[in-house]
Amino acid sequence: MSTDTDAPDVTDRDDKPDIRAHAKDLIRRELASRHHVAVGDDDPILMLHTLNELLIQHTAAAQQQSLEEYRQQMEISALDWAENCRIYTQRAFEQALPAMQEILNNSAREIAKETTQRVGQELQMATTALEKLAKDARRAANMVLVAAVLVMVAAVIVVF
Repeated sequence: MSTDTDAPDVTDRDDKPDIRAHAKDLIRRELASRHHVAVGDDDPILMLHTLNELLIQHTAAAQQQSLEEYRQQMEISALDWAENCRIYTQRAFEQALPAMQEILNNSAREIAKETTQRVGQELQMATTALEKLAKDARRAANMVLVAAVLVMVAAVIVVF
């Protein structure tokens, strides 16, 4: 069984502790504490551990690559979806545009028709009022004419 002070000081090229050596040391200590077994560097358990680490690294790299491919596919799908939405919206707008123009034209026709009717009614009322005023003005002119004739007749009578 080894202790923390017995652990070899193994460093890599950058003068950092070797993580694998430390992991092996932790495995040795755990096996010694749980199972009371001392394990050497050439023990199959450590070889199995190394194989498991390599398998985990390989699997993690494969999963990372799969995730990257999936992300790229999702980006492509999102771009395709956005383009499809743009095309669909444009088509819908192009199809709705003639209908909207027709609605606007119909509304303009209805407004013009109503305006024409109201203007016609107002003109009719104004014409009626003007005809009444003209009739009254003719009566007044006729009365003035009659009065002028009477004044002339009276003047002729007074003069003769």
